Amino acid sequence: METYEIKNGRLIRCNIFSETMEIPDNVKEIGKYVFALNTTIKNIILPKCCTIIDKAAFFGCTELENISAEYVKSISESAFEECYKLENINVNSCLKSIGKYAFEKCYALNITGPDGCYAADYAYKNNIFFCPTGKDITENAKISVALIAKRKKAAEKIKPMLNLNMLILGGTGTGKSRFFVKPNLMMCNTSYVVTDPSAELVESCGKMLERMGYALKVFNIDNMEYSCNYNPFHYIRDFNGNVDENAVIKMINTFMMNTKGEGQGGEQFWEDCTRMLLSAVCFLLVETASEEQQNFSNVLDLIHKAKVIEGKEEEKSELDLMFDKRKEVSPNALSVQYYDEFKQAAGKTMQSILISTTTRLQCFKIEKVRNLTCTDNIELDTVGDRKTALFIIIPSTDNTYTFLAAMMYTQLFDSLYRRAISKFHGRLPYHVRFILDEFANTGKIPGFEKVLATCRKFEISAQIILQNLSQLKRLYEKSWEEIPGNCDTTIFLGGKDQTNNEYIMKELGKETIDTMNINKTKSKQGSTSYNDGIMGRELMTLDELATMPNNECLVLIRGLRPFRTNKYDIVNHPRYNMLKEANESRNSFYLDKEIHTAEEPEIIDLSEYIDDNSTIENESYNVTINLISSDSDIIVPISEINKDVSPEINSLFKDVSGIYSKITA
Repeated sequence: METYEIKNGRLIRCNIFSETMEIPDNVKEIGKYVFALNTTIKNIILPKCCTIIDKAAFFGCTELENISAEYVKSISESAFEECYKLENINVNSCLKSIGKYAFEKCYALNITGPDGCYAADYAYKNNIFFCPTGKDITENAKISVALIAKRKKAAEKIKPMLNLNMLILGGTGTGKSRFFVKPNLMMCNTSYVVTDPSAELVESCGKMLERMGYALKVFNIDNMEYSCNYNPFHYIRDFNGNVDENAVIKMINTFMMNTKGEGQGGEQFWEDCTRMLLSAVCFLLVETASEEQQNFSNVLDLIHKAKVIEGKEEEKSELDLMFDKRKEVSPNALSVQYYDEFKQAAGKTMQSILISTTTRLQCFKIEKVRNLTCTDNIELDTVGDRKTALFIIIPSTDNTYTFLAAMMYTQLFDSLYRRAISKFHGRLPYHVRFILDEFANTGKIPGFEKVLATCRKFEISAQIILQNLSQLKRLYEKSWEEIPGNCDTTIFLGGKDQTNNEYIMKELGKETIDTMNINKTKSKQGSTSYNDGIMGRELMTLDELATMPNNECLVLIRGLRPFRTNKYDIVNHPRYNMLKEANESRNSFYLDKEIHTAEEPEIIDLSEYIDDNSTIENESYNVTINLISSDSDIIVPISEINKDVSPEINSLFKDVSGIYSKITA
């Protein structure tokens, strides 16, 4: 539905999908970012009373061609930035202010207005076409042929609109870290999210990034003691604090997808049943527990409360009683619906489902994993707010905990998308570059191919680094071809892998060569014939690719012919002296000294705060606490509860019916 919102004469929201938009007559101002990144609108007609176009109002409207602004007095900064097809804007002498970057990258722009007006001076100073009202552009002597040619050439360069996604292929020892990752980190021109096998990169570049003003964060699943804390449940809410049910489901699906184990496909039935039970328990935590209690360790603890005894299926477990209580309060809650569907299974089936679910969650029994995921201080959604470097350290060989990395990447992309849209009107303040080294070892990211296709407009890019394409095919199966297809740049660092070489050979294409055949006949009347021909051959054969010198690489950019060049030697970079390898004692980043995991909060036994006496009188009223594991009610004075029980204990029973009930004395 096409809608708009006007407040005090200011247009603050507009969802328009037509090519021509006539602004309502009562609009005096076009608000910030109102039409930003709208790729449908071609023509804008402003009313006479509209005098102000605010910051980035039409930013990134790549299809906008014409706008009539004859009564506009002020155009703020970046108002029409990156409107590549904007050809005409009509102004008047009333225009007195044009902000910085207002027409940045408007390569086809021609401003029309009275000769000698403010817009004319602005156009001449900023190399923008200006045509006086009533004159043909060719009659304007102040516009040189050279300037027109220059701007047309610049416009042609911008037409391809290349994304910054890259695919880097290279075998072991071809210098993926030295020749690609480190030089990119040394640029210090974006925020970085880096997959770091065995912590080599953070130890080498961490000090340099800190000195360049970066906020450094480390998620370490190789040595969890030296890591920031990451709790997946922390990222299931929108910026208003409301739970996003889709985010919960996506979190569970990512967990399920990456915890199958090597070679374990499993039947779809058992996968669905396990997902159903996990969904029920996760939603129960989300609906009833405090945010501090929402983590996967407590999910495991709740599932331990579920017991099924063969032949006694009618007996209720502690988990059954908890869902019964929840059903009394909210019979249509998602947790109740999922649990009811789970309980439709037979006794033996439920036993198998419980075992399967517990097996998937078994790692959360380990103290270091519980500590790592019990709280969150890594703040994934703020990576694009300022210059930040997030290193995700994974083991080189052990993939036991890589599901945590996959979940982090999934939620990181979602969080950045939401933050860009909700807080920054579509674009993050700082470009976020994902340098995904050993990409195949980080687990499967759901919908990653779609992320690559849409991330550019949010100021996000990804550089995917692989040893061979077979890893990508194995991980993403049917959709793997979409990933290289969404990377406008491919870099081949060398190697002998057959799959890589065949792919690069195909991407390079063929060249046309001239051939000449000479035929000679030896006889008394000898003759010679010459035949010219044209034939095609691969630009580089498999043998040539396999024997390419180790100091060279191939670069393939969409819209350009591929070229062969030397790898960049980081010794020549001006910031090389800030790396660990240049001065180990001065430039090393020590994880054990600077990064530490917060321990899991102490679990306080509620029984410590409850008297064994069945009844203690109070002059005003008592509180009844119904413990699901208890057969009888325990009554405690409210004064004693307020005195001794911490807020954390009270929050354990939030929104559960019958747990707290006042009894008038």
